Amino acid sequence: MKLTSMTRDDIRRMADSTEIFRRGADYANQGLVEPTAATPTSLSARVEGNYGEYRVTVRESGNDLKAACDCPYDGLVCKHIVAVLLCYLDGEFADVQTEAPSTSVLQQTLTAMPHKDLVALITGLAEDNPDFLQILLSRVTLAPAVLRQQPRDAGRVKTLKSRIAKELNEDRLYRYYDDGGYDDAAVEVTAIEPILTEIQTLNPADQIDLSWHIVKTMNKMVESHNLSTTQIEMAIEIYAKAVNALQLPSAEKKPYFDTVLTALSWDMCGYGGADGTLKKALDTMCTAPDDYRYLIQKLKKDTDIDEAADWIAGYYLKLGDEANYLKTRRENLHTEAQFLDLAGYWEQKGNQKEYLATLESYVTDLAKRPANTDYGWYAPPLGDGVFPRLIQHYEQQDDLENLYRILLTQVKTNYLNLERYQRLRTVARAINKWEACQPVLMEAAKRRPEVLAQVYLFEKQWDDAVKLATAKGQSDNVKITVADGVKEVKPQVSLEIYRELMEANIAERSRNGYNRGAKHAAAIKDIYCTILKDKLTWANFIQGVRTHYKRLPALQDEFRNL
Repeated sequence: MKLTSMTRDDIRRMADSTEIFRRGADYANQGLVEPTAATPTSLSARVEGNYGEYRVTVRESGNDLKAACDCPYDGLVCKHIVAVLLCYLDGEFADVQTEAPSTSVLQQTLTAMPHKDLVALITGLAEDNPDFLQILLSRVTLAPAVLRQQPRDAGRVKTLKSRIAKELNEDRLYRYYDDGGYDDAAVEVTAIEPILTEIQTLNPADQIDLSWHIVKTMNKMVESHNLSTTQIEMAIEIYAKAVNALQLPSAEKKPYFDTVLTALSWDMCGYGGADGTLKKALDTMCTAPDDYRYLIQKLKKDTDIDEAADWIAGYYLKLGDEANYLKTRRENLHTEAQFLDLAGYWEQKGNQKEYLATLESYVTDLAKRPANTDYGWYAPPLGDGVFPRLIQHYEQQDDLENLYRILLTQVKTNYLNLERYQRLRTVARAINKWEACQPVLMEAAKRRPEVLAQVYLFEKQWDDAVKLATAKGQSDNVKITVADGVKEVKPQVSLEIYRELMEANIAERSRNGYNRGAKHAAAIKDIYCTILKDKLTWANFIQGVRTHYKRLPALQDEFRNL
């Protein structure tokens, strides 16, 4: 969608909800939008919100529009963006419309300027424009040697702590709830981020003081005020980098390691990625062998950290102590991630025998566990787990017996999907085990109705598929899967399923319901016009729908292209 071809309906569809669109229209009508710049492919504006002024930018990106607003709303398209787009549609950007400026002349001029004059220009702009200063600081990496030369500044630290307290004041936080359309989403305290940017210009010791002050303060509020951990994680990263910038010997870094280790038991570690960021902080701060040795010693004493054994094993590898790595890893093989870690070690060593033995030991261990065992939170990416690796190996070896064993174990201990069904079917038939295998797979499929529907359709068991879809209480996903799968062989049955789905969605009396209903109506149109070649019956059907629901303008809008 291009700015020049955008319509009011396009903006309505972009808005995260009809309420967001309505509120954005109110903002536009109240004159709360101040256009600041516009080119044929981009817009920027300021919008007066309930708790301050927000900046909105919109730009074309291929065939899409990308919009951003610095308000605390967690969704994609907020009321401020809607207001700006509506004002653009009403011609309110005409006075600020310009051609996109060329930077070539500016680049030539800046390149020719003396270094001293260029520095003076940039620092002067930064002093006059806080926004420019923030952008500059976010893109420039300040050298640790330069930061260490910065004198400690107790007055500035005190001022920044006051700003932090102000932004984390309970009354102040309510602006995020009100302007952000607060529901159950964690609250992003975005006003802390400019402070974090400024902190990084201070002496490393002051950075450590202020960044950890933010971590401690926000940790106390994560649960009580439903705060996001995003800004906490940013502060932890600054803390770790600042410790490194001090270039301390290992003995003097111990208190900083202890601080991070203690924080692993704080409330914030139950939310977001704070615990992972703390682990990354330890990795950042470790720059010498004695650092790893100290952490190993501390972690061995602290049994409250679930990942302690994994971290210790990793630190032994960093030290090149492979004997202790293997001892630690073999004593702590429970999750798939741990087996994969050990298998990866042997793979890097080129020891194929131990690599396969480690993968197979996971399968053996898994098969011994009782049904419905919780295998832990870790779920490796598709194609990177134990089963895919073994499957790939036995396929390459053309070892169908072992391939069949692994595939069947995967289904029994994990779950069945259509791809696994098809693959097992092929292998089992090749080794004459399909008669024994099929009942096992069908029993597994029954635990997941959508997979069972896919299997029935794959096997062309049309009546079984229809019976499943029309069973009382069946999910919409199963109904849609079957209706689409049988439309060529049982078009009337498919039509009836889609009709029921359409009516049920319309009965919700919501924009989303009408939208889903329109999609089902489109499927009905396809069957009538493409499969049954009966355009007249389709025309009568859709006219009847429009007439019956003539008092629902939102429905008429969703159905207009049918």
